[in-house]
Amino acid sequence: MEAVLDKDKVASIKTVCPKHNKYLYSLAKNPAFGIRLSAVAVRQHRKAFPGDPIPGEPERAPSKRKNSESIICRSTKKRKAEFLRAIKDDGFPDMQTGLSSVIDTYLQVGKQRDELLAAFKSDGFPDIPSGIKYLVDMYLIRRKSNGKVAEG
Repeated sequence: MEAVLDKDKVASIKTVCPKHNKYLYSLAKNPAFGIRLSAVAVRQHRKAFPGDPIPGEPERAPSKRKNSESIICRSTKKRKAEFLRAIKDDGFPDMQTGLSSVIDTYLQVGKQRDELLAAFKSDGFPDIPSGIKYLVDMYLIRRKSNGKVAEG
């Protein structure tokens, strides 16, 4: 594979960031200076030179985990505790296993997306997420009324 010169990288980035120059690029290459490429410049660099490391960003070692991808969801403490109790009540040992099951179920339902969308629309929901949110809320309300989930 042929090595790409810094001047070629600078020229590529300059197409989206006209004020970018070799001096800024060399500063960005050294993390000690604390200067990073802008998001637009990073996107252009990745597009023009796939596989080439981004200047100033340390290279990460590949993950040794079997499933290295993660999904992050923000929630309130109360909602998280409520969900964790519901997951444990349903027999899952921890949040990770329960969420994996929820994702698998969601993907399975996704294969029947057209039928599901038609059913939700006939019930007055504009889209699938609002229908699913309603179903989850009803599930948690039903669980509360059965006394399985304590009020927090």
